[in-house]
Amino acid sequence: YDWFIFMDYRYYHSLRGIPLIPEKALLIPEVHEEPSLLMKVYDRVFKQPAGILYNSEESRYLTQRVHCNEYVPHTILGLGLDPVARGQKEDFRKKYDISDPYLVYLGRIDEQKGVHTLIDYFTRYKNIHQEATKLLLLGKGTMTVSSHPDIIFLDRKSTRLNSSHTDISRM
Repeated sequence: YDWFIFMDYRYYHSLRGIPLIPEKALLIPEVHEEPSLLMKVYDRVFKQPAGILYNSEESRYLTQRVHCNEYVPHTILGLGLDPVARGQKEDFRKKYDISDPYLVYLGRIDEQKGVHTLIDYFTRYKNIHQEATKLLLLGKGTMTVSSHPDIIFLDRKSTRLNSSHTDISRM
């Protein structure tokens, strides 16, 4: 094989595989501000591959700040989304009975993903600006969140949950 692509720095195959074939290893690190990123055992995962394919400029900056691996060849792949087709936005609003402007978080609802910070910033914003904006959270939950009338949880089965729902770890 010309290349071996390792996805997510935290997994065993990356930790053990990259040192075996560093000249053919490409890493898609999937980094977040989380305790595991600071562990020294991962230094070689970030310093040995032939190249690193970051999803964003922010993940590149975070990785290089923590592991000082600026010299490893890298690029920003990015993650793309197809534009919303006409009518889909209206279908979404109708399906979930949402008429107000909204922000959407799509992903694991977890403290390690910074969702607590997102909710904190959103509630601060709402306290200052009395706008009708809603925050929609869509994803599997692993944390408990205080209820807020403008935070709406949509579970994986695409149903709208009551906004007073606080224990999203069962979603």
